Amino acid sequence: MNRFVLLLSALVACWISEDAFADAPDVTPSETAKDAAPTTPTLTKPPALTSFVEATYPAEAEAAKLEGSVVLALTVTASGEAKDVEVIQAAGHGFDEAALAAVRQFKFTPAEVDNEPAPVRIQYKYDFTLKAEEVTPPIAQEEVPSGRLVGRLVIRGFRKPLAGVEVSLSTGAKTYSDGDGRFEFPEVPAGKVIIKVSDADHEDFESEEDVLQGQETDVTYYVERETFDDAVVVVGKRIKKDVVRRTVQIAEIRLIPGTNGDALGVIQNLPGA
Repeated sequence: MNRFVLLLSALVACWISEDAFADAPDVTPSETAKDAAPTTPTLTKPPALTSFVEATYPAEAEAAKLEGSVVLALTVTASGEAKDVEVIQAAGHGFDEAALAAVRQFKFTPAEVDNEPAPVRIQYKYDFTLKAEEVTPPIAQEEVPSGRLVGRLVIRGFRKPLAGVEVSLSTGAKTYSDGDGRFEFPEVPAGKVIIKVSDADHEDFESEEDVLQGQETDVTYYVERETFDDAVVVVGKRIKKDVVRRTVQIAEIRLIPGTNGDALGVIQNLPGA
């Protein structure tokens, strides 16, 4: 059921019912002073609505998203009931009938004329407005302390960046290293977290890091290669060496003094022999 904005209009006119003076005694001119001014009834207390009845919003008007206002005239009796209700400004679309049915059930505190309960005629404006759709605000989630974790993967022994390698955290977050071997996790719950690096051509490894709240942790990992597809060729130089040869003729042997023509003696006399 829609809740409507209901406005009690200002008291436009009050008519005192003739019934209020039906029992008044007849007064002859002879019983009054000739110079006495005629008395006019005075409204000393207006009626006040005490029991409001909500009107049923017309289904067709609600489906068409229509709103409207109906102005009615009614008599508030000396006992506070709504009588003789009629529409003086219609709105159509079923609003008039709904307003009439609701206002006829209203209850008031009686009006007073010259401090005595008396019936009065008033106007009442009944506004039909669609209820605004209630938007449920999202439940505020408790902020979890977090930090930033960045790093770089390098091939051990080559110091080349390792690109396209999966890097995952124990929290379930996952990313891949870029062309420079770098990776990052913008928000990581503060505390200890395990980083795992996985690649088919390199050895998998895990490392535990301590992430501090509101701070950035920067790490560099040197990843060991598991297999080598490149052939390695080792090139060495031959040892350089010098060779010296000496030749002695037989004629020279015979001329060497102290050898008596002995060839072996000649060799023994050579330097270094």
